[in-house]
Amino acid sequence: MDVRAFVSKAPLLRICLPLMLGIFVQWQLRDQYLLPLAVVRAQVAIALVAGLMIRHLRLASLVGLSFQIAICGMGAMIVQQGSDYFSDCHHLGADKAVLAFISSPPKIGDRFLRCQIELQGLQIGDSLAGSYAGKASLFLERDQRSEQLRYGDQLVLRARFDSLRAPANHYDFDFRAWQAYQNVFSQAFVKSDQWAATGIRCGSWLHRTSADFKQLLAMRVERYLSPAAQGIAMAMLLGDKSSLEQQTYQDYSAAGAMHVLAVSGLHVGFVAMLLGGLLTFLDRGRWRYLRLLLLISGLVFFACITGSTPSVMRATLMFSMLSIGIVLNRFSNSYNTLAFTAIMLLIFRPLDMMQAGFQLSFAAVLGIVSLQKPIASILTFTQPLMRWLWNVSSVSIAAQLGTLPIVIYYFHQIPSYSLITNCIVIPASAAILAIGLPIIVLPDWWLLVALKQLPAKLLSYLIETQNAALAQLSLLPGSTLSGMFIEPYAVALLYLLLFVLAHVWLKRSLNLTAIGICSIAVLLLIFPPNNSRHDQLVVHHHREFSLIEVQHSSESHFYYSAKDSSSYSKVMELRKSLEYDSWSMLQLPDQSGNSTYWNPPIFTFQDYRLLVVDSYSAKEALLEQSYNFLLVCDGMEIEDELLSRPTLSAVIVDGTNSYRSVLKLKKQCERLGVPIYETRSKGEFVLK
Repeated sequence: MDVRAFVSKAPLLRICLPLMLGIFVQWQLRDQYLLPLAVVRAQVAIALVAGLMIRHLRLASLVGLSFQIAICGMGAMIVQQGSDYFSDCHHLGADKAVLAFISSPPKIGDRFLRCQIELQGLQIGDSLAGSYAGKASLFLERDQRSEQLRYGDQLVLRARFDSLRAPANHYDFDFRAWQAYQNVFSQAFVKSDQWAATGIRCGSWLHRTSADFKQLLAMRVERYLSPAAQGIAMAMLLGDKSSLEQQTYQDYSAAGAMHVLAVSGLHVGFVAMLLGGLLTFLDRGRWRYLRLLLLISGLVFFACITGSTPSVMRATLMFSMLSIGIVLNRFSNSYNTLAFTAIMLLIFRPLDMMQAGFQLSFAAVLGIVSLQKPIASILTFTQPLMRWLWNVSSVSIAAQLGTLPIVIYYFHQIPSYSLITNCIVIPASAAILAIGLPIIVLPDWWLLVALKQLPAKLLSYLIETQNAALAQLSLLPGSTLSGMFIEPYAVALLYLLLFVLAHVWLKRSLNLTAIGICSIAVLLLIFPPNNSRHDQLVVHHHREFSLIEVQHSSESHFYYSAKDSSSYSKVMELRKSLEYDSWSMLQLPDQSGNSTYWNPPIFTFQDYRLLVVDSYSAKEALLEQSYNFLLVCDGMEIEDELLSRPTLSAVIVDGTNSYRSVLKLKKQCERLGVPIYETRSKGEFVLK
């Protein structure tokens, strides 16, 4: 590949790549001045080199390098200006009165209503004054009042905002990092009597209108569709997955159809085709500009209704640019258009680059643009149906190759029958959008209500049939290759390997450089650096069972205590996902409720001894043991005699203890001067 010719056709890559590099480095460094100072120093160094060696260097090369470094510094500045991480969070700390408005559609849970809020004012002294522009995650106690809240509603509340906690276990979902990418670094839990609505609606007019319209459309989905079809319809038409049943979610995940549930470029493309077909009568003369305006407005409004996720915004902007180019009779390079889209999105929301949705969306498009045509040229069919099926399959293969390393890194699994799944869900998705959008968008006039009944029944039947087909696919043997864990460097190696193999395949040439790169990448993937685990003992945090892991070099022994069948099944799921090398049963009571052991379990690690105390421990046996750490489970009351041992270094309290028992034990340890470690607040306990 001639890199210089490729870049000349897509010049915006020279801006996009250093901009992304600056955003990534600045966010990883988390230092406000380190990268900008490095950029300034690099520019000074380039100027000095240019002055001293002007006769021996090409000036254009130095100018280009200086430009790239400046763009990298601009990416760092965008992160600084767009993230509250680098500003003081004045709302953290003691209980304060806060004026804020709801900046995201509320999600209703079993006990709480969760939403994001935009802070507008804080309590200063005895009055509500001042201003603070920042976001926070709010959990409101669920009642009739909270269920009526919408986007833009202004609230006055008294709350204590705390920093988000790190994940309790190293394999848990990092909620704090996910919220940080949305510029949220704090949260508060508010009871029903601690807030009131002012009756004022804030936020942008576009988001308020789209949120109200989305609520109206959701009511129409519930009115016209069967209960079994409502969850899928809400996800595909409105981008709301809160109504999905857990079993349906698992079936779609195992069958490799999760991309149809998350509104993405596929859905935006169908909507663009639908709007374009409806507005065909305007495709003449100057009316085509009105058609273009209506098409882009419809796509933007659809993006706002479905949540404005990175994948939706990417697709909306790309389809808009493509439509503008068609009207103006100008066609640009696909890579250049993709780079322009990334630049525009990152300028306004730089931290979207860290989210899986952004990465998957752009990786899928890159895969399709680069590999779809070569893959489609492998086979040729004369029959229209087979030709269409192969074109759909080639798009799916190209997108999967483009996203494969990222999928493995984030989700640790690969669906085996995704090609068969896409042949089902892609035409079904087009039909669902074509039938469902008119049903929910057209007003409920008396004649239209009657006309909607038959399409609504057809739509319900189509969704239920799709659900049944994917449920059967998920039951096939080997439907999902799970338990695949890779490090970030392995993602880069996989992309390097895919790039080299694609280049060799397309150019039909195999040189020594390609052989060397492939060999190094394969060796590093098979024998990764620092593959040996550190010897350590870990007490994990779980509410329903105790969990202890002892690692010795390449082996990991996992001990657990599950007291009922539901907890036992969750332990088995964890075992399957983590793929421990060796398992040992610590305790499992029999059906009569009696313990399977009477002697207290002791874990020896290096020179330390960990004693476990739970509801089945015998007091007499505990007093006879010597130990350095005491693990308390099941809210057990501990005698002062056990806490007064001179060898005791700390008391560990795992997630099986109630809040009240932990408070009582804390007071007891404080009275005796014994350190206590609570996994609920500090995360898993690690002894190395």
